[in-house]
Amino acid sequence: MRILTFGLKSDIVGGIESFVLTMNRHLQEEQIYFDYVFLDKDELIHRESIQSMGGRVLFLPYYVRQPFAYVARLYRMLKEEKGNVDAVYVNLFSLVHILPIVVARLLGMKVIVHAHNNNIQHQNPIYRTLNAIGKHVCASFRALRLSNSNASTRFMYPKKKWAETHIVYNAIDVDRYRYRPEVREAQRKALGVEGKFVVGFSGRLALQKNPLFVIDIFKAFHQNHPDSVLLMVGEGPLMQQVKDHIPADLQENVQLLGRQADMPALYQAMDAFLLPSLFEGLGIVLVEAQAVGLPCLTSAEVVPDLVNVTDLLQRADLKAQPEEWADKLAEMRQLNTPREAYCEQVKKSHFNIHVEASRFAQCLRQFVEAD
Repeated sequence: MRILTFGLKSDIVGGIESFVLTMNRHLQEEQIYFDYVFLDKDELIHRESIQSMGGRVLFLPYYVRQPFAYVARLYRMLKEEKGNVDAVYVNLFSLVHILPIVVARLLGMKVIVHAHNNNIQHQNPIYRTLNAIGKHVCASFRALRLSNSNASTRFMYPKKKWAETHIVYNAIDVDRYRYRPEVREAQRKALGVEGKFVVGFSGRLALQKNPLFVIDIFKAFHQNHPDSVLLMVGEGPLMQQVKDHIPADLQENVQLLGRQADMPALYQAMDAFLLPSLFEGLGIVLVEAQAVGLPCLTSAEVVPDLVNVTDLLQRADLKAQPEEWADKLAEMRQLNTPREAYCEQVKKSHFNIHVEASRFAQCLRQFVEAD
């Protein structure tokens, strides 16, 4: 089986990229292969990984700069690929960019739609209107509807489609995140944070992840814990604002690490994990952090309960002041958690890739083989 995949960004490893590529790696055993379509505008950091898994890489013109060329090339591509692939798989943060779904269905191709978010960060009313129109249009198409949580299901699909939507858990290769004291020691030495209490954050530096509030929380925490440092992993449109938001007296205590390939190793160096998102389809980094045995603090209500896979996860109200979040971090600092034990707990949850890949493969086969 071969699946033509849309929705990944070429230059980052975010939640969608991490999930799809990890699932791809394990579905090779099921004889299911993924080809990928990217916009021809940024460096492609996934090429080697994709090709090592038997996948092809295809490109479309960037729709912002060449909208007509994008539409024409999309149509030609899907028409050419109709006999080469079994389905078109579209991963969505919103229903604005639904043209691959529309064109594929008009060409009679099978379509898989996967919801990965429970809100949109664009405040532009035009963008939100396009999302509402996309939701209405997609409701009329026959498709395999997938979601990473009930919250994403309710946001992305009309109510009449909720019952037929399949939850596919953003599973991880749990053993990669097993706590290893020797890795922790090496990472902390390399980062220059030996003897420090390390607060970690990982996510795209965009409105959804609330990175400026991360700085505010850490500032309040650091006032009472001067031995603390903040590691922020990720890139995004708010990078410069994040840099400008760091107070002068905290410059040496905040490290902006940018894009990192080895997150399992970086988690080892941390002592607590912070993710005050404004909304989340799931928040897979919270599952990863728990697998390493990290106490986690995230947003109440807006982050789905699915990520509560251990007793390490605590929540705070987004309306609360940074000092209240900092107090919770202080409480977490007092915990003496046996970090080695949590990998096995996560293995027994829905987020074990070895179990979830088999379930996902069965779901794909049933859809592709159905009349």
